[in-house]
Amino acid sequence: MQGNSFGQAFIAGALGSLGASAFGAVAKGVANSAIGQITFGALAGGAGSALSGGNFWEGALIGGTVAGLNHAMHKIDSNLFDNPKPKKRGATFRIPRLSSISPQGSVMAIITGQTRHIFGPDAISISLYGQVSSGVNMSLSGGFIMTMNGTEISRMYGIEAGLGTVNAGGGVVYTEYYCDCSENKISTGLFMGKGWSTNVQLDDIAKLGFGASYSTDNRWKFKTYGISVSFGLDSVPTGVDINFNKTMSADRFIKLKSIFNK
Repeated sequence: MQGNSFGQAFIAGALGSLGASAFGAVAKGVANSAIGQITFGALAGGAGSALSGGNFWEGALIGGTVAGLNHAMHKIDSNLFDNPKPKKRGATFRIPRLSSISPQGSVMAIITGQTRHIFGPDAISISLYGQVSSGVNMSLSGGFIMTMNGTEISRMYGIEAGLGTVNAGGGVVYTEYYCDCSENKISTGLFMGKGWSTNVQLDDIAKLGFGASYSTDNRWKFKTYGISVSFGLDSVPTGVDINFNKTMSADRFIKLKSIFNK
């Protein structure tokens, strides 16, 4: 890992997150801003990496990235989800389907057999993620998912574990979801649960990724698909990262344990 072991990367990320949170709680003011938390997170991550025998600057990159994701998730949680209940039909955030043909939607329409997908997905999500891999891959994510007919918007937390090339970093991921069911069955919960995913990321510090997911973990056993695009930072630029994962997602982080035990 460019001089850093998996353990050193883990220490840098953990200290970056904990250090930024602790600094924000004590110092207040600028400490609670994105700049304050990311700066202190980077310093704590760099120090932790150096003390464990690694590279200060690589540790600072990991610590700063994790602290930034942590800060942003708190903002999302407090600003968008003061009321955790899904909004119902007729909400003002309704997003109409595209008036023109969607290229990826046209492909998904063939796979799902649903012509509505020609004009767009059934749901979309935006999440922040952190990822560490030393051959065995682990990632955590958090954000929100909303149906395109305006019926629901919910939190969405996820864990992925599987096999992957060496990397450590994080970023933001946008996902479109498609289901082979009729439109009146669409809900945010339909796209949560257990599943499988694969992604390819092109990286040189900054990384751009493309992924796909599949699941039938719903009461009707409908087939659901996801197509994602991600952008982030990687402290271990290898040119190309490839991952294949088992996935779990839910609208509450604590629910992931029960999904895992199913």
